[in-house]
Amino acid sequence: MKKSNIYLSITLFILIILIPKTMLASNFRNSEYDFREIKWGMNMKEVKKRESLEVCDEYKNKLIYITNIAHRRSGLVYKFNNQKLTTALYIFLEKHHNKASYINDYQKLKYLLIKRYGTPLNSNKIWLNNNCSSKIKYGAALERGDLAFASIWETDKTKIFLLLFGANNDIELMIKYISKDYAYLIDKSYIEGL
Repeated sequence: MKKSNIYLSITLFILIILIPKTMLASNFRNSEYDFREIKWGMNMKEVKKRESLEVCDEYKNKLIYITNIAHRRSGLVYKFNNQKLTTALYIFLEKHHNKASYINDYQKLKYLLIKRYGTPLNSNKIWLNNNCSSKIKYGAALERGDLAFASIWETDKTKIFLLLFGANNDIELMIKYISKDYAYLIDKSYIEGL
């Protein structure tokens, strides 16, 4: 399975199955900005003007930056649908020889997100291959794509996902922020891409 299909599958699984309708994180209800110093729905030009970092790469519907989040080198990606900002991601770039170290990174980031947004609405260890759950180590299961971790928070305008998953001997750790008001544009783009 291609890497992009894995991302899409895990994201859709989380969006459809794991998101409960519960209370919002109270400490971010009235923030002036939705993400960093950016508001959902801005166009590329507006985001480039507001973002303090220098653009590393630019595509038709993406702006990419390099930054440090929680003392970890990260890619910052802004995604646009229908010329409106709908999604932002921190993709952590550090690679570990010991694959179980990714789980430690995930736990540290989860702790920081709890400090900022409160208790997650949902937090799960997801076995994608039930036959493996008791037979192999977590790091190897991650690398093979048999295991994923996901935690979810929500504010008035944003859904926040902390994701750890793997496929084809590659492990990804990311924090994904999705606009609630513009989610219909994301859904539309997934359907058009099928």
